[in-house]
Amino acid sequence: MATSARSRCRADRGGRHRQRKMLPGLVGLLTLALLAAACGNSAAPSAATGTNSPGGGAPSVSSSQGVTSNSITVGVDAALSGFGGSLGEEEVGPIQAYFDMVNAQGGVNGRMLKLDVLDDQDNTTVMAANVRRLVSQDHVFSVIGSFSDTYNDYVVHLGIPTYVFGVTIKPFESRYPNVYPLVGNALAWTIDQVDALKQLHLFKPGMRVAILYDSQVIDVSPYVPDFVKAWQAAGANVVSTDSYTITSGDCTPLILKMRALHIDYWDFDSAGWPLCVSAAQRLGYRPTIGWGSWATSVAGLATLAGPWVDGVWGGNEANQPDGQPGGNGTTLAAETQYVNAIKQYVPALNDVADLESPSTTGYWSGAAMLVAAIEAQGRNVTWSGVNRWMAQLHNFPTGIMPPIQSMAPKCKQGQPAVWFGQWHWDAQTKSAVRSPATGWVYPADTGVFAKNASCWLTETSDQLAG
Repeated sequence: MATSARSRCRADRGGRHRQRKMLPGLVGLLTLALLAAACGNSAAPSAATGTNSPGGGAPSVSSSQGVTSNSITVGVDAALSGFGGSLGEEEVGPIQAYFDMVNAQGGVNGRMLKLDVLDDQDNTTVMAANVRRLVSQDHVFSVIGSFSDTYNDYVVHLGIPTYVFGVTIKPFESRYPNVYPLVGNALAWTIDQVDALKQLHLFKPGMRVAILYDSQVIDVSPYVPDFVKAWQAAGANVVSTDSYTITSGDCTPLILKMRALHIDYWDFDSAGWPLCVSAAQRLGYRPTIGWGSWATSVAGLATLAGPWVDGVWGGNEANQPDGQPGGNGTTLAAETQYVNAIKQYVPALNDVADLESPSTTGYWSGAAMLVAAIEAQGRNVTWSGVNRWMAQLHNFPTGIMPPIQSMAPKCKQGQPAVWFGQWHWDAQTKSAVRSPATGWVYPADTGVFAKNASCWLTETSDQLAG
């Protein structure tokens, strides 16, 4: 894989990904954050203007570009070099594996699937430039990326089907009808967490809750008022909300604050949570009932947190490789297909941590949706045809997670269910491991947030966005 942010990798069955790089502990995580902050979150004004303002000369594009008589090319923007290389692998790898599996079976209506992958090096300015290049120069048919805040307006102006990570508010808004979130939503997961704690008999009326939220790397700050509402509607007392990212530095002051507030549960809605767990270990501190959330779902980050991660609660939107909890311990056919495809085509991801990662499972499911949408068009494949299919999607089965409920412009529900389990530290492997402690938990009492229970997530996101 090329290391230049402007270089291209046309990934096909003959081309494999780089050897994956693992971050060397919490210092590596912080270095990644500093790199992202220095070159990614300070986009040059000219680049931001060009990306978010579709005017000033429309690019030469076609609604069936990237489609030939024997192939369809999809563009992918991912971080594949620098400290974030392992993160990009969990985006590109499952897409590549799914496409390779489909191609081995004859392709889609006689057409082979190809990938055109560009490396953004965790730089949000380059993300936007890459997407523009993929669409207007490389003429790909569809785009798959990570966080789309810098190019939402561009892809919506053109109407090109765009699949992104999700979690934050914008992909769920109705003003971005052809931007499809793949990996769930922070607010839905927070509601799930409250319900999971009730199922586990850990929730106590009046329990004191603090919320740690991300406002930079994964900006969930618009959802904070509703995070508070979710806890308080259930009977908890939210005593503190604190912005903290992996560029914020030492978390010790927050640990001291939590100790002074006598919190019972710390809701982690920030990618910086491993730094706080590390600081808590130095001070010998744990909340009385527990800590965790959706942000603690990734095994790699849990391992970076170190031995003090033992007992942290984390949710996940897909089955574990053995089929739990959806298969009740029995490996499902779809799970077997998924695991075998990863093992055959992207062996670097063939371990439990990667196989259960929300990134790996989310992008696999996204590839499945895109292929189904293309297949439904027959030989006449267009952007509008795929977008119409996506708008009509209802309970799409991926097999490795509960059905994806909807991707309609005013009803982007995605797959809102999660299971919860506690991380445990394996001293022999020096890694974090877990098993499901609950079955699938779905958001309850959504009437607190929106009138339309069936489409509450987009309605709520629209309200918050104004």
